[in-house]
Amino acid sequence: MHQEADRWCAEGRERFPDVQHFVLCRLFFLGAVPELAPDVDWAWALVDSLALLATPDDRDTWRT
Repeated sequence: MHQEADRWCAEGRERFPDVQHFVLCRLFFLGAVPELAPDVDWAWALVDSLALLATPDDRDTWRT
């Protein structure tokens, strides 16, 4: 089940690169799906992506 959901997260990110919900989706999977190997570097890259996509008022939320 999680593989299909992760596929849709990736599809959404590819089709709508400026929508941060799809980045959050991928980040959620890294922490919530035990079968996925931890990838700290990728997690931080996703957080950096969120900071870039965030509104100016929300940027600091993702950079702390």
